[in-house]
Amino acid sequence: MGPTRFAPDTDTRRPETLPYTDPFVPSTAPWKRLAAFDKVDTDYSLAVTDPSLRPVALHGQAAEPYEDRFFGNLVVELRANQVTRIPSVGPGARVVHARLGVGVDEFDLEILHDSADNWFVRSNHTGRARLVFELAIARATFGGPVGDVPPDPRVVRWGSPLPAALQRDVEVVAAHIGVPKATSRETLAALVDYFRSFAESSEPPPPARSAYLALSLSKKGVCRHRAYAFMVTASALGIRSRVVMNEAHAWVEVWDGTLWKRIDLGGAGTILDESQGEGGLDAPRYAPPPDPFRWPPGGKRGEDLGRTAFGSKTAPGRGPGPLASSGATGAVGAPRPGASSGGVSEAPVSPDGRPATSVTLEATQTSASRGQQVQVKGLVTADGLPCPRLVVTLSAVDTGAGATIPLGDLAADAAGVYAGSVVIPRSVETGDYDLVATTPGDARCGPGVSQ
Repeated sequence: MGPTRFAPDTDTRRPETLPYTDPFVPSTAPWKRLAAFDKVDTDYSLAVTDPSLRPVALHGQAAEPYEDRFFGNLVVELRANQVTRIPSVGPGARVVHARLGVGVDEFDLEILHDSADNWFVRSNHTGRARLVFELAIARATFGGPVGDVPPDPRVVRWGSPLPAALQRDVEVVAAHIGVPKATSRETLAALVDYFRSFAESSEPPPPARSAYLALSLSKKGVCRHRAYAFMVTASALGIRSRVVMNEAHAWVEVWDGTLWKRIDLGGAGTILDESQGEGGLDAPRYAPPPDPFRWPPGGKRGEDLGRTAFGSKTAPGRGPGPLASSGATGAVGAPRPGASSGGVSEAPVSPDGRPATSVTLEATQTSASRGQQVQVKGLVTADGLPCPRLVVTLSAVDTGAGATIPLGDLAADAAGVYAGSVVIPRSVETGDYDLVATTPGDARCGPGVSQ
């Protein structure tokens, strides 16, 4: 199930290398939304207000103009009719379509969420399976102007949602910051400014009545300390907020009356290490809207942590290589722009009786260097009919040695059309490669490969 509670600590040292896996394209590193908390409990820890699960609707409607589009691709361990926690791309994301399966076998699935918008998957399958899904989410969730901040209805009806002793500590902190008990953009900006000014320290903060008070008054802490202290303070002032985290970073979300807005308070580590997972740090990187709040000089942002992951991605024991150092192009020879790569030309029926799938492939350019993004699109059909929701794997095939280098997966839509981008890994050797699209098929459509 994953973490269900977060307790504050006073180890304020800055972490260095942090493990991370990113299942999303474009990559959101380090913003994978893995665990969120929307309640301060009586022991001052964070929890989920309502852990009961409700379905996340499968809309099937393509991303609207105000939404951004993401693809997710992850392997999950399932137990029949039990829930498994999965990451989401951001608060309020919706599922356009999803597929859960192994090879050509497809399983029933249900995606669910709780009051803090943690996501889970449930299926009738036991064992390992691959989940591929397309998501759409309002771009304004990740930045841009913040609307009016309405008062938390819990504060209006019952007073502070915090334990009485912790509320007294908040009053001390609020007086120290100089913010009124009022919900406004100005109050929110003052809180963001204060908690972004924390600094990591090898020395813990001086003892106090609570870890919250010790952290807040000393202004010591990394991302998890800042997010926790912000949420406690904001909650007492009537601002609805959440703490969100993954294995590498923590931040907050604030309700502005229309959307849950992501707000980074800084305190990030040094570098992400994705060597332990499939991940997507070689994928194109998502560019969010501008941050509406100011940063103090030298602030260590989550965006900076993401950049170090992209800038340092090289194969173990290997330097950048002649392609990267010379700036030469020609790492991958793709179909010429606008040209179609024909479908399979082998027998029209696969050995198990399914019609072979025809895969077309178009790319925006004829060559690419390492680390460069290539836009691709195509169509998957069988017997002249679309093959909806197939997984299409893009690979670079060495024309000399024949070695295949996986570049990533895309998902076809209901009309059998797939589109997106892949990035040539920085670890690839200089040479000539063909861009190839393959699919294992599904119950109706057989396997296929572009030519």
